[in-house]
Amino acid sequence: MVCEMLSRHEAFFGAEGHARVRGSRACVVGLGGVGSHAAMMLGRAGVRSLRVVDFDHVSLSSLNRHAVAGLRDVGTLKTATVEAALIDAAPFVSVDARPVMFTADTADDLLEGPLDLVLDCIDDIDTKAALLRACAARGLRVLSALGAGAKADPTRLRVAPLADAVHDPLASKLRWKLRDVVDSDHIQCVYSYDRPRCSLLPLTDEQIERGARNYGAVDVDHFRVRVLPVLGASPALMGQAMAAVSLCGLAGAPVSPAPREPLSKKLKERMLARLKKREARRELGPKTPPEKCEWLDALHEELEYVCAEVWRGRCAVTRAKIERKPLSLARWWGSRRGFGRRPKGPDAPMVLADELILLAPHLADALDAALDDLADANPAPERADLFRAAAAALGGPRQAALVDARIAQMRDAAGGPWFDPLKKKS
Repeated sequence: MVCEMLSRHEAFFGAEGHARVRGSRACVVGLGGVGSHAAMMLGRAGVRSLRVVDFDHVSLSSLNRHAVAGLRDVGTLKTATVEAALIDAAPFVSVDARPVMFTADTADDLLEGPLDLVLDCIDDIDTKAALLRACAARGLRVLSALGAGAKADPTRLRVAPLADAVHDPLASKLRWKLRDVVDSDHIQCVYSYDRPRCSLLPLTDEQIERGARNYGAVDVDHFRVRVLPVLGASPALMGQAMAAVSLCGLAGAPVSPAPREPLSKKLKERMLARLKKREARRELGPKTPPEKCEWLDALHEELEYVCAEVWRGRCAVTRAKIERKPLSLARWWGSRRGFGRRPKGPDAPMVLADELILLAPHLADALDAALDDLADANPAPERADLFRAAAAALGGPRQAALVDARIAQMRDAAGGPWFDPLKKKS
């Protein structure tokens, strides 16, 4: 019976990957709208053991988003509700229910024993930070869920490091809480870059008198005492995403998430305009208007791939992210730059998209200046000379070598240059 129940997962992961899932031990902390869905899917996938942690009780207002709770469960512990559902749906999984609040004092007990993965599904900032600190101190792998409340668009879910999460107030506060303890680049999270559509609602005096927990707020010290509007489907989707990412990782077949939210049309236009200005000055002369670099218009459609997939939305050297002040695209040292030719007009040189590097503006300027100076001194420079000039501009050979390695890696994956030459429009 168990083999048949898990047969589709075994077919998906293969025998070896499925065996890894079956032998794994996971812990889900927080069993609300996100955590209950994640826990149920981990159980249905057949993990060896599943620890579920939550001190809270099921309330009427939580029924719009909880995976398994019904009217009969109102007032009962969330751990008991999820444990009963797991025993029914996946009796082959060892369930360890802990109706305890996670704190620094309870961390040793709640994170004891071998754990392959911890799922952080807590919605309180202080408790969430405490869990992430505890996992980092113990070297435990953790996947964190950010805010699902007040969000609606399912196409804007992302899996990324905490450092890259945007349009999420919880992410901003969490980065600040962990700034001196945990590197937010090393915390993987599931979040939505959909902008919040509404704000916290205050409780009325009558609601406070009748009990905050009956209205979706928690009357415990330092927890929120206001109501966050929630579209029930949003935390459910986030919980399902948490489970999918977790199971693929446990099976040894991790997902390769998109690095960031798509670039806006306005940001693409600004970056392309900067590149045109740079190309016009360098290739066609300092007084040439950017409009003369019309061959670059074809690059507009490829900016997303170059910036997001190749350079992961960050400066290749400083690792600064693309923000409101965009990074700059510049030609790398191996690109055909018109050395000794400086062609003009319709014969202006083409540029391959995989010869472009994403840099902080000051580094892009330094790279251009270094290579231009080399071209003025030597019309036919050797590759070693080009590399040395680029290295000097970016801060040393190591930085230049890392850029070369990334370009080589992407070309190897694509079987060669991944774009045709970008020809000027006819």
